[in-house]
Amino acid sequence: MENTLRLRAALKAKGVPVETHLFANGGHGFGLRRAIGKPVEAWPDLWRAWAATVGLA
Repeated sequence: MENTLRLRAALKAKGVPVETHLFANGGHGFGLRRAIGKPVEAWPDLWRAWAATVGLA
């Protein structure tokens, strides 16, 4: 998580649009099928919403 926060800070310092969501459970590199029923299951929808705000989707 520390590296994620450092990357976020560096992007913000350069004016790059960034949004960060931290989840207590879910791990790293998990498959989305393993996310069902966990808060991290919302991640794809959160990404799509953010991507739409910056013109990526």
